[in-house]
Amino acid sequence: MASISSLPPEMLGEIAACFQDDSPLDAYNDWTADQKTLAILSRISKSFQYAAQPLLYRKIYLAVRDPVGLDILSLIKVLYHRQDLRSKVDEVQIHFEQAYSCHLKRTTEDVQNLHRLAENIGQTNLCHTLQGNTNDPWIYNNVLSSLLFNQLQGVSQVMITGLDGPDMKGDYGEFDHFENAWSVLPYLLIAPSETPEALLPNLAFLRLDAHVITITGLSEFHLLARLAPNLEEFEGWGFESIPVEAFNTFKRLKRLSLSEAPFVDSDFPNQGEFLQIPPGLHSFHYSTRFSCFTDELNISPMRVRRALAHHSDTLIDIGVQCRLDIKMGENDWFDTFGMFQKLEHLAVDPADFDMSYQNGSGPNAFITTLPRSLRSLAFLAQHHLNYTDIEWLANAVQEGDFENLESFTIRVNESDMEICYTTMGEIWDGIDKPESGEDVASFCVQVVSETDSRELWCYW
Repeated sequence: MASISSLPPEMLGEIAACFQDDSPLDAYNDWTADQKTLAILSRISKSFQYAAQPLLYRKIYLAVRDPVGLDILSLIKVLYHRQDLRSKVDEVQIHFEQAYSCHLKRTTEDVQNLHRLAENIGQTNLCHTLQGNTNDPWIYNNVLSSLLFNQLQGVSQVMITGLDGPDMKGDYGEFDHFENAWSVLPYLLIAPSETPEALLPNLAFLRLDAHVITITGLSEFHLLARLAPNLEEFEGWGFESIPVEAFNTFKRLKRLSLSEAPFVDSDFPNQGEFLQIPPGLHSFHYSTRFSCFTDELNISPMRVRRALAHHSDTLIDIGVQCRLDIKMGENDWFDTFGMFQKLEHLAVDPADFDMSYQNGSGPNAFITTLPRSLRSLAFLAQHHLNYTDIEWLANAVQEGDFENLESFTIRVNESDMEICYTTMGEIWDGIDKPESGEDVASFCVQVVSETDSRELWCYW
């Protein structure tokens, strides 16, 4: 019987590809298990290892821990000497483990080794940065990051995770290990004159799980826009605050998602207004419901909606959930999303529309003016919820008013799951989702709690 080593390289490559997850990087998708399997299988033979190498370097997972830099230094050297592998790198996840500490002092030997590496691969500007900063961990880490991304210039997706650290202690003591998520951003501490233009020309997606005490200024976003001018999607989590003008320098932004990262007015009003970016925004998700690190949130729901209205011709997906514990005037709450005539997916919290969520005896104007282009609608909470609006919507859908709407979702407290599910069944005239069967319902109602999710199928 022929051994696997005797198979043609093309066939070996096809076999290796079967063991790799092709889905895009996602914070909730663990693709590393498949990658580990592929790495183990690559030891079968030299020929299979050669076939698997391009795939192993296409998606790279870096776990950063003390002593920081050893794995990264090794990767930099390999990519520098192997252009064939460097050109294959497309997706990178950098995960910071709890043991990592920004305050670990670097030895003179550490700095000399990094200086020597920078010199050997022609990054003399980074050599200059190290001089005079012998034991500064921030400088060391940022030069290391800059050297790494110099070898990742073809990458299209980057995800930086794990910066949230352990459970919080009262005085932030345990969080000191993760003071600034932006320390991973290459050239952050390098003189602007030494910073390359468009270092990452292919970077289209960036997710950054920041640290809750990370305070963000405009300079970090300006640097990111300079390094990655073609960035189309940014996901951020856990920033203490983000200036409203932060994304105005991004020219190709199509998808923006911020969770527990509240927008606040900055001290630089000359930098433009909120979301003053070129047309083309397709998706906007913004949630600050559980953010507890900003004393005052200046951006009201209505201001968010007004900023989004400038992109009403292109937005197809909106999800917004603001904070309830901020003081707002009568005109600061949401009114309508009727101007978004191409909107297909909308997820909102009813409490962001009216403080008491009362509108006399009839349906709320928000419900009656929903764009008829909607395919899905979700209520992200049930604060002060009465069912007048939902009853009106159910009747309208059954009468054919919302002909494109396919689903309605409501998130509830665990204790309200059963009663809400029963009530939704009565309002929507739905039945429990069949366990089997080929028929697909024309409409689906989902009731979701923190630990459970149940569906009602509607056949009208």
